[in-house]
Amino acid sequence: MGDETGDKAWWTFSIDEAVRADPKQSRFTGEMDVNPVLSGGRRMLDYHKYIGLDHLLISQRPSSSIPDERVFITTHQLHEITFKMVAFDMAVVARTLESLTKVGDPTAILRRCSEDEPFWRPALTAAARASFACRELLPSIMRYLGDPRDADETFSSIEFSRFRKNLEPASGFQSAQFRLIQRGLGKSNLLSIRLFPSDTYRENYGDVHDSTATVVDPLILRHDAAVATPAKASSLALVTHLDAAAHRVLDAIGELGHGKTAAPEHIVSADIDRAIATLERILSSKRRDVSGDVLEERKRRHTAAVEWFREDMASAVVAENDRREHLRRARAGAQVLRALAPASHLATVLRHIVRADEALHDPAHDSFLSVHLRVTRERLRQVNAYAASRGEQEPSAGTGGGGIEYLGWAQKHLIPLFPALVAYREVGE
Repeated sequence: MGDETGDKAWWTFSIDEAVRADPKQSRFTGEMDVNPVLSGGRRMLDYHKYIGLDHLLISQRPSSSIPDERVFITTHQLHEITFKMVAFDMAVVARTLESLTKVGDPTAILRRCSEDEPFWRPALTAAARASFACRELLPSIMRYLGDPRDADETFSSIEFSRFRKNLEPASGFQSAQFRLIQRGLGKSNLLSIRLFPSDTYRENYGDVHDSTATVVDPLILRHDAAVATPAKASSLALVTHLDAAAHRVLDAIGELGHGKTAAPEHIVSADIDRAIATLERILSSKRRDVSGDVLEERKRRHTAAVEWFREDMASAVVAENDRREHLRRARAGAQVLRALAPASHLATVLRHIVRADEALHDPAHDSFLSVHLRVTRERLRQVNAYAASRGEQEPSAGTGGGGIEYLGWAQKHLIPLFPALVAYREVGE
């Protein structure tokens, strides 16, 4: 996923109605024009060239002759294409919200939230697409890899085990675009926590590093780290503005509220203690089958990992709670919006963003991460059963950040503490 260097046309867009309605202003020219007029007034562009089919259909490069590897590759490519669309849609919404704050006084902003449909049209469709992609597309795509709830097996864990070892340390855990989306949904403080074991990455990449790493660490993401943590000058940075831009709009409207408003609910020490206790149980389970020097070394590393996590989590919580303290007026703005304009364009857009966040992360629903965890668990169960039937040693659980125990732990105990649009969603429907 590039920006100015290789993806300039993708990130060159306008929410200005005058530009969108004028073919002369909205159509690219020069080197960005994909269909210039040639001599004689003819054009050469066709379907194949327009969607880049020649590049798209040769970008699958399997490592083996095993048929199921092809679906493994295309499933992850479909995820990344969908992530790219979601990230773009979040950028459209962010730019719209940033433009909204420049409208004028709070009354004018609130009035425009319900009026001027041409202004809102790009954000309305973008927010609806992001919600749809997160609710429908991403979980469905994940099921290509074998959901135990489906009657038909679409992917064989046994076949997977035969080519997976070719790919270490590559993992879906390394999706930089997904981390970019999480930043846009207000989870930047969460991403600063050293969370997952990095041994496999250190061993394969040859980097010197602590035994745990953040999900946006260059050790994990390699050259894609700049996507997950884009520079301010990057087009991708607009994606990361979404949550803050929404809160700024609510903050402006908050001037119309009356009386003092409490800050959004804070993360409390009990939340940290609960997450640490679960992490310690996971690490303890990984020491059951070892003894001697190996056990002592593993204990040492696990103790250090817990302390790193405790330190990082405490810092992240301080930063997050401080952020929420400054969202008091945004929460008042959410109350105003709920009371005076619950069916407004702004309210519709914000509801879509909340639903997208829940569809990706909420452990109480059949979210994208829930499906990911369920599919991964079933795949591992099948692989282990196959190995046991042949008297073989259980294979590695993969390089996805330490295995499914960590995925489940993060989804249940960490991610819910950092919801998107916290000041808006707490007010309730």
